[in-house]
Amino acid sequence: MGTKDTEHTTDFQKMSMGQRIRWARKRSHMNQEDVARHLDVSRVSISNWECSYNEPDTSHLAEFSDLTGVSSDFLLLRSNHPDSTGDRMVPLLEWDNAKKWLNTAPEQREPVPHVRFDGGLPTHPFALRVSGDAMADLGPGPGLPNGSLIMLDPDSEPSVGDLVVATVNKKDSNLVFRQLLRDGGRWMLCPINPRYPIMPFEGDILGVVVRVRYEVDPRPPAKDTI
Repeated sequence: MGTKDTEHTTDFQKMSMGQRIRWARKRSHMNQEDVARHLDVSRVSISNWECSYNEPDTSHLAEFSDLTGVSSDFLLLRSNHPDSTGDRMVPLLEWDNAKKWLNTAPEQREPVPHVRFDGGLPTHPFALRVSGDAMADLGPGPGLPNGSLIMLDPDSEPSVGDLVVATVNKKDSNLVFRQLLRDGGRWMLCPINPRYPIMPFEGDILGVVVRVRYEVDPRPPAKDTI
């Protein structure tokens, strides 16, 4: 589910400003073109910062800090604690290419949209927009209706009751959004909507849902085919 590159395995004391900029960019699942587009500079400028050929000016440093969720003090080598309390941009992936995108080396990834979430995020978060009504509640509660945003942690160890995005089995590349439950000795993928079946789980988990943003899509949901 991706290579872990966490604060716990990184020696920030030995890193230059350029190396910290590169680390923060990669942690945010962005390539140099993504950052350049958000900061309205050239990709060469980003490359020069990361190679320590020159440094960003004050305004671009503040914008980069806001974009990636790392503190300015961390980038300026005043602190070895990267996370700020501000917001952070998270890549918003499409269901049909999320697995391929996450398994691609950061420098080779295609540019994708990003959405803003508040601070305290996992190291490698990504987001998906709920499609279909398998996780919508037909009762008084809203469940997770079509159009909602879910943020996932690909490094989190899943446990019983977690909401996950996964493949049903090793031969199926289609992703589904379900609750992970256990029935006896078997793992199961369970919908909230009773119109959909409970499925035995024998596949791979792409990520565990750690944050939800309810944004109801007014259009009728596409049929969840699984």
